[in-house]
Amino acid sequence: MQISSLSLKDTQFHAVSGGLRHPNLLVIGCQKAGTTWLHAALAKSRHFACSSPKELNFFLKPEAQRDLAEYLTHFPDRPDARFVMESTPGYFQLPSNGYDMAASIRSTLGNPKLIVIFRNPVDRYESAYIHHLDKGRVPYVKTITTLSNDYQMLELGHYGSILKHWKSVFPDLGVFFYDDLEADNLRFVRSVMDFLGLENDLDRRTINFRRNNRERKTRTMAVPPELDLATRAALRDYYRDEILLLQELTGRDLSHWLQSDWQTGAALRKIGRRLRRIPKSVLRRLKA
Repeated sequence: MQISSLSLKDTQFHAVSGGLRHPNLLVIGCQKAGTTWLHAALAKSRHFACSSPKELNFFLKPEAQRDLAEYLTHFPDRPDARFVMESTPGYFQLPSNGYDMAASIRSTLGNPKLIVIFRNPVDRYESAYIHHLDKGRVPYVKTITTLSNDYQMLELGHYGSILKHWKSVFPDLGVFFYDDLEADNLRFVRSVMDFLGLENDLDRRTINFRRNNRERKTRTMAVPPELDLATRAALRDYYRDEILLLQELTGRDLSHWLQSDWQTGAALRKIGRRLRRIPKSVLRRLKA
């Protein structure tokens, strides 16, 4: 079935009974890739009316279990905003059990703008494990040595296959990379604004904050867990085909995601983190 394309004007002020506006911008993924930070940053702009809470999870449920009127109450009444948005990174996945989330969004919201942020899937897996550990869902381990698909930790990194499906429904989906966010958050925000056809009204001072800080999540742990180098290598092999497909679909050079930890310097950074965990009293004795 061919889906006709709607213009930005068609979706910008789409209303329902009661005068509430449908969202016309969704940040759909990926989990542990900066979506919380982006939602908070865009909430500081005059252009956006952002949902509260950030993750509404509306389209994770089959249509029969959804309440559209209740969903729309989570968006602020900002008639001057160009975009009404929510950010649920769990949306970015393949159809499952006969339910296609991309098609459901299309039939419910028309042609909203969609944004997805990709992060090195090995780092994303480690971050997801720590997230679920923080929530009490997985057992504590000092070193993460297993490849587990509990809570979809593995399959949510199947970026190439998932993107290929979503682009068949939303060809103009906006693709961004966590690497760019880490390198220069202001330039990253400007690129998002450019994609949406907006003039950037945020400055570096406004957006210099952190969300979902790893140090905060691991503060109560004697030794924060990390992937060991062998497991990182196994994950790179596991995700190789997906990374290559993502590279093909986006035109982005992702060869560094496939390099060894010694090539990228990750191994040395890991050693540095472990050295920083040595108690100061031990270090003083070593220096004596």
